[in-house]
Amino acid sequence: METAEIQPTIRPLRLYPQDALQRFQFGDVLQLLEKHCMSQPAKELARSLVPIADYKELKVWLYQTQELFSILSNGLYFPRAEHPNIAKSLSILHIGDAVIEAKQALDLKSVVQTALSIIRFLHEKQDLYPHLYQIVQTIERNEAVIKVIDEIVEEPGEVKSSASKVLSETRSDLATQRQRSARTFLAQMRKYQKLGWLVDFNEGIYSGRRVLAVLAEYKRKVSGIVHGHSETGKVAYIEPASNVELNNLVAELEEKERREVYLILKKLTARLRVYLPDITAFHRVLTEIDFVRAKALLAIELKACLPEINNKRTIKLRNGVHPILWLQLQKEGKTSIPLNLDLYQDKRMLIISGPNAGGKSIALKTMGLLQLMLQSGLLLPVAEGTSMHLFNKFFVDIGDDQSIEYELSTYSSRLKKMRYFLEFTDKSTFVFIDEFGTGSDPEMGGVMAETILEDLTETDCFGIITTHYTNIKLLAESKPGLVNASMLFDKQSLRPKFEISIGQPGSSYTFEVAKKIGLHHTLIERAKGKLNNKKVQLDKLLVKLQDDKNKLKELQEQNAKEKSEAERTKILFTDLQNKLLEKEKADAAKRVETEKLLALGVKYQKLFEDWQKNKDKKALVTRLTTYMNNEIKKISDKEEEKKKALLQKRANRKPIKPKAEPKVEPPKIGDRVKMKGGSQIGILEELKGSKATVLFDTIKMTIDTQQLLKVQTVKS
Repeated sequence: METAEIQPTIRPLRLYPQDALQRFQFGDVLQLLEKHCMSQPAKELARSLVPIADYKELKVWLYQTQELFSILSNGLYFPRAEHPNIAKSLSILHIGDAVIEAKQALDLKSVVQTALSIIRFLHEKQDLYPHLYQIVQTIERNEAVIKVIDEIVEEPGEVKSSASKVLSETRSDLATQRQRSARTFLAQMRKYQKLGWLVDFNEGIYSGRRVLAVLAEYKRKVSGIVHGHSETGKVAYIEPASNVELNNLVAELEEKERREVYLILKKLTARLRVYLPDITAFHRVLTEIDFVRAKALLAIELKACLPEINNKRTIKLRNGVHPILWLQLQKEGKTSIPLNLDLYQDKRMLIISGPNAGGKSIALKTMGLLQLMLQSGLLLPVAEGTSMHLFNKFFVDIGDDQSIEYELSTYSSRLKKMRYFLEFTDKSTFVFIDEFGTGSDPEMGGVMAETILEDLTETDCFGIITTHYTNIKLLAESKPGLVNASMLFDKQSLRPKFEISIGQPGSSYTFEVAKKIGLHHTLIERAKGKLNNKKVQLDKLLVKLQDDKNKLKELQEQNAKEKSEAERTKILFTDLQNKLLEKEKADAAKRVETEKLLALGVKYQKLFEDWQKNKDKKALVTRLTTYMNNEIKKISDKEEEKKKALLQKRANRKPIKPKAEPKVEPPKIGDRVKMKGGSQIGILEELKGSKATVLFDTIKMTIDTQQLLKVQTVKS
């Protein structure tokens, strides 16, 4: 049977010490990954996953995960990869005389069908998913296994009667004899049922045979074989004598059927054994797809992405989080402070200092775990803009390794690690050291740590180191390749902010914490007096620098907030101002229109009063006509002015050749006419020079001929 090993030829990441992965909770990440696997072989792959240093293969892993992540996160179609566990069937095919069962054959068929659907899909989409295509590109799409199984087996896992002539005849005879046995049994049951010798449920099954449930007092009156009694002894289970021979014949035929099925399955197994390499390849495809799918689902769970992989020896971490801590804080309704840092040739070893419980170790472990995940083909919970470099070696010194067995003290074990580091570290190594130099006399331990760090820096390796030692912080300020960093701390509340600040060392806040908890100031001053004055001054300077940096950050945040608020206020003010201007324009236009309507109303009111008082209606009609003509002329003049202004505007923009005015036939007496700009149609009754008399319904009006338009008659 194939193993769950990935590829024995792949070069693993060199780890020191052996438990380096446990130091970074890598096993917890693998447990998360295993939960997303569907098949047992994929789960085994997840449990056995280790970081590798084979860059070419690693990039294939990463891009395969990225492609399936893109498919799943965008809800795109991908063939189902669920399949039955065929590990036992594969084992049987490897053994010469072993025989698979019909249900196992159907499971093999299901695996082949599922694999072929994925293979066909990736062949069709190889341009879109070139790295996933690599999983199937060498696999032949052989459907012979399906045809072989379909000839012999059918759902729900039975050998077909057509598989052999003997089986077909045997099952036919068996069906006939079962029917005869059933008819005979029912006749006996009805007979004794009428006599009242049977209990309510009449019959049962005993040792695979139908038996009558006879009341104990009548059992001697029923001819047949007694197979047993109920627990109370009140019921006897009797096989009627007329059924015994028939049932014996059925049993013989059933045994014959079993022997024939076995022979057929044995031949089927031999035929399938020929296709064992194909079946194994199909199974491997499904296992790998299942495993890649699990990595993609883990990426979705962690809101992860694929960072840029560079060969420039540069690390740019943007908003990276520790996945295990991030998930735990999410469950508690808390937020995780993301990590941002840059490492490159000139500043490739980060020296993190600051107070205890300030987050130094978490920052170190976050970077270490993300590097291990990346070199295991997993996407990272980081933001866009992250760029990572791949390493060949991963050396770790975290925690207390005191060994009773070898009688090594904590400091001895750490020095042993440092000796290994100095011997094997090179430019392809990433080093992680927590609480560098501790475990010995502070003065001597600090000096030893400083000396070791000087030599480590010369190896051109990358590293992240946490420390409290002042001399290490000072070395980082002067030694090329090193860079200080501090964990931000709120001096007022004496609480860590869990944020890293690159470029300056941090204070341990020893005296500030002592003062905060209430130690007498004389005691604190005595303690300061026992220290080198320069160290006290340096620590004060570090506290002041960090305090200033905190205040600067607060001012920057406040300034950004105020700027954002000012921009928002400006937008609101501009929007309100525009609305007010629009309202003023609308109100002005409304006032003009209202004034016009009022003036018009006054005139019509006066006309109405005159109409009631004056008997000379003709004079009033003339006044009305004159007024309307004047109003129409005003409208016409305004329209003409607009046209001239528009023409002038066009003329200024681009010369336009004037078009000849179309000839308009003047209206004649009897024509249907209307006023320009009007819709009421009348009949032209009289023409006197430039004046025309038009009958609009029952009202005659005298109108300037220039204001009249002839209405064309529509031909029917």
